[in-house]
Amino acid sequence: MNAPGTPGAARGRTILLLAVSAVVAIAVVVGFLALGTPATERERRLDDTRLEDLRTLRSRVVGHHRRTGSLPATLAAVVLPRGSVVVDPARGDPYEYEVVDDSTFRLCATFDHPTEDDPARMAYDAWAHGAGRTCYRFRITDLPEHPVGFEPEPLLEPGTPRRR
Repeated sequence: MNAPGTPGAARGRTILLLAVSAVVAIAVVVGFLALGTPATERERRLDDTRLEDLRTLRSRVVGHHRRTGSLPATLAAVVLPRGSVVVDPARGDPYEYEVVDDSTFRLCATFDHPTEDDPARMAYDAWAHGAGRTCYRFRITDLPEHPVGFEPEPLLEPGTPRRR
């Protein structure tokens, strides 16, 4: 065994320090791969906020319909608490709203990340979404807690036909 302070002991401490540093570096890399970077997590939280905003807007549009018997022409006509306006939390743009017919409307938002990389969830979760522009369609008659239809509409290059 090498005595403390000898070149062999110093070399052993150096090797131990390098091994521990390598293990820590690998753990950090694996953590980022498994959980995502802080920026990615922030974007996922923003996507969660967007979903909550759409749920709030859906409720307000339905409430407006129950009070007035018609869908509002714009989201500005929807009564929100304290006169607030619901906009995208990162971009500051208003969410898209479209009246399809007397009892159907759409709400759209642009998401940074897909809900999950699990295609099975995309098939059964009515609020699941891909990355990019996604629209949810709602029908007032017998309105369920979830969207009636899921209409993903990714942003397309100009001139690219939309699928229907």
